[in-house]
Amino acid sequence: MAKVTILGAGNAGQTAAYHFSSKGHEVCLYEHPNFAKALDAIEANGNMIEALGEFKKGDIVIKGLIPGKAKIAKISKDIKEAMDFADTIIMPVPAFAQANIFQQVMPYLRDGHMLITLPGNESSFIFAKMMREAGIQKNVLFCEGASIPYACRIVGPAKVFIGGLKEAFEFGCFPANRTEEAVKRAKEVLPLNLDVKSNVIEVHFYNFNMIVHPSTACLNMGAFESRNGEFYFYKEGMSPSTSKVQQKMDNERIAIGEKLGFKNIMTFVEAINLWYGLKVKSIREFAETTPIHNAFGHDAPKSPKERYISEDTPYVLVPMHEYGKLVGLSHPAIESIINISDIYNDVDYFTEGRTFEKMGIASLSAKEILAYADTGILKAKKKTKLVKKDAKARPQLNA
Repeated sequence: MAKVTILGAGNAGQTAAYHFSSKGHEVCLYEHPNFAKALDAIEANGNMIEALGEFKKGDIVIKGLIPGKAKIAKISKDIKEAMDFADTIIMPVPAFAQANIFQQVMPYLRDGHMLITLPGNESSFIFAKMMREAGIQKNVLFCEGASIPYACRIVGPAKVFIGGLKEAFEFGCFPANRTEEAVKRAKEVLPLNLDVKSNVIEVHFYNFNMIVHPSTACLNMGAFESRNGEFYFYKEGMSPSTSKVQQKMDNERIAIGEKLGFKNIMTFVEAINLWYGLKVKSIREFAETTPIHNAFGHDAPKSPKERYISEDTPYVLVPMHEYGKLVGLSHPAIESIINISDIYNDVDYFTEGRTFEKMGIASLSAKEILAYADTGILKAKKKTKLVKKDAKARPQLNA
C-alpha cells in the first residue's frame, strides 16, 4: 500500500481521504489552520471519516456508493509535515485556490514529488511558472485530472456521501514525455480507472463543467435568484433551449480540440454515458434523467458569485476561449457565456481568468505550446534587433 497526502479538506478532499484509506493507503489529510474546522471534527471522531449508505433530502432517498468508515492515518495543519509525509500529493481543491496552496507548498517541494490536481485546468503550467519565478529547481512531476472523480457532499461532521464515482477518469501529466512513469505511480495510489490522454491540455478538453455549469447558471440566473436556489439545476435549468446552447458549446470545444491535433474527442453525451454507465442520446435527455445529478434536489446557485460561474467561467471556459483564438476558430456560444458572466460579476474574465499570459505561454504558437506540454522546456522567444550597417539596415534574429 502507498502513502499519499491530500491537500484540502473540502467535499472532494474528505471523500478522497476516506476512499483511499478504505483501500488500505496511509493518508495525511491537510488543511490550512484558518480553514481547519473540518479537521477538528475528524480528529474529534478519532480520525475516522464515515461515508453514509444513504442520503435523505426531503422525500428523496439516495443510495450511496462505497459506504463504511475509514481511519485517516494523519490529520495535519502543518504544510511541511504534510509534504514530508508522502511522495504523492493530491490537490482536490477549487481552481481559484490552486495557486495559493502551491505558494505554501513550494518551499517544501523535493525531487521525486508527484502532484496531482483535481481538476487540473492547466494548473501544471501555473505551477511551473511559479517555480521558475521563484528560482526553484526540483524534479517534480505534475499530473492533472479532468475533474473530481466523485459526485459527493459533506453531509455532517466527519461524514460524506458519495452519490457517484466515474467509471473512466481522464488523466495526463506534465511534461507528457513522463506519462509512462506518471501512470505507473498513479495506479499505485488512485483507485480509479485512468483514461490516459496525450497531455494536460487534452485533459482540459474533458472538463465538462465548461459545458454545463456556466451556461445553465447564466441562462437561468433570474429564476435562481428569485427562488433563492430552490430549483433543479439539471432537469429544470438545462431546458431544451438551454441544452441547444450547450450542444453548440460542445461542438465548438470539439472543433478547437481537433484543430489542435487531438483526435477522437468524445462528445459530452459519449463521455457522460461512459462515466456513469448511462445510455442517453442528448444533453437534454441527460439533464432530465440523470439519477445522480438530480438526486440532490433543489441545488441551484443563489447568485452568480457562486462557483458555477465564478470558478468555471474563468478557469475552465476562458482557457478554452484562449485555445480557440490560438487556432483561429470562432466560438460564439462560448464567448457569449463568458460575456454574460462578465456582466453578472463585474469582472473581465477574458483578462482576469486563466489566460495564456497567466500560464506563462503567451505569444507562443500552437506548435510551441504543444512542444512545451510534451517536454516541459519553455523555449524563449527570439527577439529582433536592428543592426546598424547602413540606411537599409534590416532586423536580424538575436538568439
